Amino acid sequence: MKMQALICVAMLAVAAQAFSPAAPGHAALMKGLRHAASGQQPGAHSFVPAPNPSLRASTGLDMFGWLKDAFVNQEYAEPPAEGVKATARHILVKNLEDIIAIKAEIDSGAMTMEDAAREYSTCPSKAQAGSLGSFKPGMMVSEFDQAVFGNDEAGERNPVGVVLGPVETKFGYHLIRIESRNMASKTVNGAFTEETM
Repeated sequence: MKMQALICVAMLAVAAQAFSPAAPGHAALMKGLRHAASGQQPGAHSFVPAPNPSLRASTGLDMFGWLKDAFVNQEYAEPPAEGVKATARHILVKNLEDIIAIKAEIDSGAMTMEDAAREYSTCPSKAQAGSLGSFKPGMMVSEFDQAVFGNDEAGERNPVGVVLGPVETKFGYHLIRIESRNMASKTVNGAFTEETM
């Protein structure tokens, strides 16, 4: 009975991955298992397996991790890696009259958003025609975030591809054109919708 208990304990240790072939003591464990399986009575040199604490700490062994993983549906458990984000262009100037005049030029077709950004914007992004690249909520000032990610007075999101503004922030007045936006779906829980120009 003692031998069966010893074999059972040793097999549980192996099954729980308490030992690995590269771990110190692995050869001694195998020798101990062979000794126990041979039917010899344990003597003064019998082997009793003991977990290697440094191995356990370094590998982050979680004996029941497989059970937790069995019930995780990775496809629906987390949002897509991209998550909520947007790309946009903007024009920044110091006073309201200038931004209104610039918007009128863009709306009339006399100038593109990109050309107006290069010519009038005081932001360093003017070198990239006003492009801010990709950003997530919280990376911009709150008024800018509200224009890009928030809803208008009617509860609708501002449209992609339309020149918005003027939007006042602590930096001045902006015209903003959202070029793409990845937002949580209003109809499918956990899904995202991508809007592009």
